Amino acid sequence: MANPGKVIGNPVQIKEVKQPETRLLAMRVTAKSAGTPVQFPTGKVPSGEIRLSTRGNTGTVYLGDSYASVKEGTLRFGIAKDKDFSYKVGELSSLWLDADTDGDGIELLGEIGG
Repeated sequence: MANPGKVIGNPVQIKEVKQPETRLLAMRVTAKSAGTPVQFPTGKVPSGEIRLSTRGNTGTVYLGDSYASVKEGTLRFGIAKDKDFSYKVGELSSLWLDADTDGDGIELLGEIGG
């Protein structure tokens, strides 16, 4: 039986690892004027995934990766009202939003920072 309290082998040094500072973000990005794309705010997404919701909208909203893709309808996708989903993204500001109806938007929940 080992002797309690006796060090066996070489001692190990433990280094403190600082985790990047993150915070929870809950907000709504709104297309104030249908047909005019809006860029999401700046924020790194350490987990690479955010939760989005179109609850409370009256029409379809569109997500894309640039002003032009959302405005012109190329490389964008539409999301019907009252949908909840996850979306993989590394930087929030890489997303753009437009809508068929003034005032519709997307609610987002995610961890940002790092």
